[in-house]
Amino acid sequence: MYTSRTTHVHRFMSLVEELRQLQREAESNDGRIQRLLNELRLLDVKLEAKRDAKKRYAAEAQEEISRLEKDIASFKELWRSVTTAAAKHLVSSPSASLSTFHYSSTMSRDRSENTGNDLERQCEQLAELRAQRQGLEELLRRATVCYQHYRITDLFDINNDLERVALARLTNTT
Repeated sequence: MYTSRTTHVHRFMSLVEELRQLQREAESNDGRIQRLLNELRLLDVKLEAKRDAKKRYAAEAQEEISRLEKDIASFKELWRSVTTAAAKHLVSSPSASLSTFHYSSTMSRDRSENTGNDLERQCEQLAELRAQRQGLEELLRRATVCYQHYRITDLFDINNDLERVALARLTNTT
């Protein structure tokens, strides 16, 4: 009887020891599970932050594209107005140059003064047009360098003399 009690006590003690070991393993596993859950939450937060950053980046990129499209449209409109003004100026310019213009002895003084005034006014207009052209060329150079992926030079019509000359100026200076 004494032996059976001892045996039972030993068995009970070994069961208690196994139970303690299982308890330690369970606590260790709980700690691992908690750590993994924390890592999962952190990954969820990082993933959400990346999603938000991608959304913001996409929105900013879309805004930039819209702004660039507006800039290109306004540049095209300005370019059209300048080329139209230059074409009108060429059409309205007198066909005779100053070196071939001969004053007739019968030409009145008022008429020659008016012609001189017209030439001065046209020279001023030409100077303004040149300044506008230079400003546009500089703007176009910067846009071509900064936004190469838009291939701005491909927008020029090489069959149009004015655009071909402008493209040549742009490509010779960049």
